[in-house]
Amino acid sequence: MSPRDLDKPVSIYRVFDAEGVLLYVGQSSSPLSRLDEHKRLQVWQMQIASVTVEWHATREDALAAEKEAIREEGPVWNYHHLLSGRLKKLGIFCPEVDVRDPDTWGASCVTAQGGRG
Repeated sequence: MSPRDLDKPVSIYRVFDAEGVLLYVGQSSSPLSRLDEHKRLQVWQMQIASVTVEWHATREDALAAEKEAIREEGPVWNYHHLLSGRLKKLGIFCPEVDVRDPDTWGASCVTAQGGRG
């Protein structure tokens, strides 16, 4: 990313299913291209019924809005961000765990006090 890209408008987008359930929140300077990627790669692709796009003046603004939306609105498929935030609030850190990969679910976690869980 070039320094010029930092000043370009960036969107956050919300993906909903047919019943209006929020599936995913993301950010991109090219939301249509990013949504095409989701439609090709994500297991939830067939659930997509509608999308809203909200533009922000800078990438920094969009990242902050995305983080807040994920935290406040709890989209179904942003579980990695949600789980990481919840564990961190509890003082638990699981650097080897990827919530999308069941093979890592048995990995050890470390508490803020240095204990292992």
